[in-house]
Amino acid sequence: MIEPSGSSLGERISFQGSKTDELGHATIRLHPEATITWVIGLKDDFGFDYFENYQSWPAIHLDPLPDNVSLTLHTAGKIQARTIDSTDQPVAGVFISPWTLQLSGKLSYVNCSGSTLTGRRSNTSGSCDYLWLPKEVSQRIGFSGFVNGYHCPDQPAWDAQQPQQPVTFRMLKNGVVSGTVRFPDGKPAADVAILGEGRGATNRYFRGSTKTKADGTYKLSIYPNQSTIIAVANQNWAAASHTG
Repeated sequence: MIEPSGSSLGERISFQGSKTDELGHATIRLHPEATITWVIGLKDDFGFDYFENYQSWPAIHLDPLPDNVSLTLHTAGKIQARTIDSTDQPVAGVFISPWTLQLSGKLSYVNCSGSTLTGRRSNTSGSCDYLWLPKEVSQRIGFSGFVNGYHCPDQPAWDAQQPQQPVTFRMLKNGVVSGTVRFPDGKPAADVAILGEGRGATNRYFRGSTKTKADGTYKLSIYPNQSTIIAVANQNWAAASHTG
């Protein structure tokens, strides 16, 4: 997998490269102007490695990517993840990925969040296994988990001191805010963007959006147990925001 740096807004994009052949070689085609932060390689039961395309961290200025990059897979272990709801029932389909992971001898960590290569989805029993993560690490490995309709307010982590303990995600069901947007004359305001942003007891904040229907109504799924502000975003019209 190639991990490019993002735009001027600081976004990061992940995309899959290619698989190695019987000689362990792989060719990846890139846009000549792509700015690459990491090259990542992994395989179940064999391990994981990443190439750092910088000389210091934080990587303010990235180097041009070399024509050839070598990766050495480290010994893999097994980490299990569990996804349950507030009543301890399994939640299927949660996309789970390691967040940041640093190998010994590297300048810094690699950010795996959002990567389709490093992520797995929990099965109907609310579990999934990771068979490529390094076996010998001393630090905790944080994980992220996402699925429509649920929110995990914490960031579960795998603890090297308790390697057999699963990484448990307690997924809380989202709430729904609904309402109607109208113009001053009472007519429904269709196709108006509604933005929501929430903050709670942890740093896992909410940010989402939707648009009004033809009759001016809208529904927005929001995280539970957070103070949330709902606002109108339109080039020509404004309205007082709602908080709660």
